[in-house]
Amino acid sequence: MTAGCFINSAVRKTDAGIYKEICDFCKSKGITPPNWDKWAMSVLLTKYNAIGLSASEPITITRQLNKRCKNLPEKVSLAYFVKALDMQGQYKAVTERAEQAKQFKEEFRGFAF
Repeated sequence: MTAGCFINSAVRKTDAGIYKEICDFCKSKGITPPNWDKWAMSVLLTKYNAIGLSASEPITITRQLNKRCKNLPEKVSLAYFVKALDMQGQYKAVTERAEQAKQFKEEFRGFAF
């Protein structure tokens, strides 16, 4: 086995845990939880990557959501939470890189290497 196997497993558990916390927060407010968005989750995980801690801990996403998201709109997305948690600069950089990679892939689709 390689060390990468353990890292990927830990990341999957963490992103699922953070997503669950967001979904639980939405449900507690009577709002439908957002759909999964891999780009928004990758940004959220750069700052909020601790699961299983008390919601009173300052580093938990639950505490920050309670602090920053007093009134939710009827429909939310993970990008909404990125903005509410003041991480839109990172989100913009990630989505721009993803778009560039997509364009690069499309431009070179017909070439044989």
